[in-house]
Amino acid sequence: MLLAAGMVPAVDDLALETAGVADDRHGIPTDPTLRTNVEHIYAIGDVRAGAYQLSPVATKQGTMAAGNALRGEQAAFDDRIVPYLVGLTPPVAGVGLTEDQARDQGLTVEVRRQDYRDVCPVGNVVGEPDGFVKVLAEAGSGRILGAHAVGAGSLELIQAVAFAMTGGLTLAQAAGTLSVFPGLSQALQHALMPKPIHDPRYVPRRPPGG
Repeated sequence: MLLAAGMVPAVDDLALETAGVADDRHGIPTDPTLRTNVEHIYAIGDVRAGAYQLSPVATKQGTMAAGNALRGEQAAFDDRIVPYLVGLTPPVAGVGLTEDQARDQGLTVEVRRQDYRDVCPVGNVVGEPDGFVKVLAEAGSGRILGAHAVGAGSLELIQAVAFAMTGGLTLAQAAGTLSVFPGLSQALQHALMPKPIHDPRYVPRRPPGG
């Protein structure tokens, strides 16, 4: 059973109207630098409109907003790269766009997936061979758009993809990184590859007598 009650921004007691700060039912709108419509006021965390209501997001935004407000920095928060975990059994984790979201944005999506059980050492390491990791990329450019994983260790795999996305790595560049053997990172590396050469389903068959 999954109970997803949701949360609403707690802004009723902040006297925003006195300060002239705009808000709506989604929270306080900001620009990418977390500045509100009032130049010297910033909003972070759960009160920010359209924000992920996650403690690491609020922590990161607080640091950025402080630097922007007090040091004149122009750091921008990237809502596209926010890893998350759904604490189920097995755990579910993700970052970036889903397939539907990417296609709704008019993007041509390339999907690569790797099941845990098809990478033999992985099931032995985690003791739970049921799981998979899926990576989405923009066709042509190879730009990583998002990733999702279900199974033991899924959060660690998604965190690795988040690092790659933050660094602007393409599928090919990320796939070129060596993975630890044996370990779950092998599942991610195989998901990044265009064709896992160890899988007999992708080995061309020789013609009779060839």
